[in-house]
This record gives sequence, structure tokens and C-alpha cells, in this order.
Amino acid sequence: MDNVSLTPFVPLGDVLRALRGQAELPGIDASDRGVLGEVARWTADFLCQPHPDLGRSGDVCPYTEVSMREDLLMAAVCHVFDADPRPAMASVMLEALREYEARAPRLGNKVGLKATLVLFPSLEDLWIEAVQEELSGEFAARGLMLGEFHAESEAPGLHNPHFRPLRSPIPLLGIRAMMLTDLPFLMHSDDGLSHYLRRFGDAALKAITAHLKSPSLHATDDDVYERLEAALMGLHPM
Repeated sequence: MDNVSLTPFVPLGDVLRALRGQAELPGIDASDRGVLGEVARWTADFLCQPHPDLGRSGDVCPYTEVSMREDLLMAAVCHVFDADPRPAMASVMLEALREYEARAPRLGNKVGLKATLVLFPSLEDLWIEAVQEELSGEFAARGLMLGEFHAESEAPGLHNPHFRPLRSPIPLLGIRAMMLTDLPFLMHSDDGLSHYLRRFGDAALKAITAHLKSPSLHATDDDVYERLEAALMGLHPM
């Protein structure tokens, strides 16, 4: 597309090595290398580290360090030159989805470590949120999560509602495998919950049972509570 430029997908570990002069990033110009470098440093210094406000032990993202070490975390930089970038962004993310599904590993335990980041350095945060909302159901239907990250994200942490784990220096969308622990992200959507149940079966029902007993599910969350109870009783549309 003439209105879009997309760099090759490269392992984010290679970007860190390039910053140390230990690797090359062919086909990527200096400006986009700088964007990749900024996200690589944020990934290593924030996502792969503990944080005092996280509300639990361990790294902010418990899988990212291993994913980077195994060169399973890929990233590309995308520029969209339309007044309304959403159609082009959606097309790029579906291309990223195909890249994600096609690359190894496709079977085994390491599939859960695969992830892809598409960086949109020239776009406003609202476009990131709009495309994530538009495509998240399609990704969930394939057993994947589509995450939004940007500097003004107000998405709260799961263990501390005052923590903002999805704030990144560059606006981006991320693809990864759906995990059993993703229930809090999916339970506000009928479709999301349906895909979660289909993917995890009995394990999903156990997770729902535990969540219904959790003090984190406040009585004011009536809609969520009813949706989870219906799923537990087998009444949720599958």
C-alpha cells in the first residue's frame, strides 16, 4: 500500500544487540532503528523488571524476558499516512497476525512465548485504542490477545489498580497467545468469554469459579458477575 510503510519484522533481542554493536538490522533506516531501540530499552528496563507498584512479585510481564532471550519477540515499525489510519492499521495488524501464526514454533510449550509488536510512532493514542477495540474479537477467536500500549494508557494493573502497566514510550499494538490468566481481560465481553471457554474448557470453568469467589470481583460488577455465573452454569452462548 502506498499510504503505509512497514519495516521487516526483527527479533527485539537483535535490536538490543544492535544497540551494543553486536548485530545488524538490514532494511531498516536510522530513524526506525531509533524507534525500535527505544521500545527495546523500555521492554528490557520495564517489562522485564520488577516494579514496586506492581502488586505482586516478579517482572511486570513474566514472559517477556524469556521470549526475548529465545528471539520469539518480534517487532516492526509502521507509518500510516492517511487522515483516518484505521483501515490501513487494521490491514497491517492482520498481516502481522499471519506472520505470527506462520513462524515457528507452531506447536509445543514455546508457542506461548511468541509475541509480535507493531510500533506506530507517528500516530495518536486514540487510533491505537480504536483498532484494538475493532480487532480484539477477531484475534480472540484465534486464541490470541491483541494488546494496546501507549504513553497515556489508563488501563489498571490486575494487582494494583493505581499501576499503569500498558504505558509505553511509543504507541504500539502487541499480539500474543491467550493465557488462562487472561480471564480479567475477557470477562467484560460475551464474545471474549466465549472464546476463552472454547480455548480452555474445564480449566476455564475452574478459573471462573475461583474468580467468582475473589474479593476483587466487587458486588457492583453485576453485569460481569451474571456473565460469569451463566458461563459456569453452561448458559453462556458457545
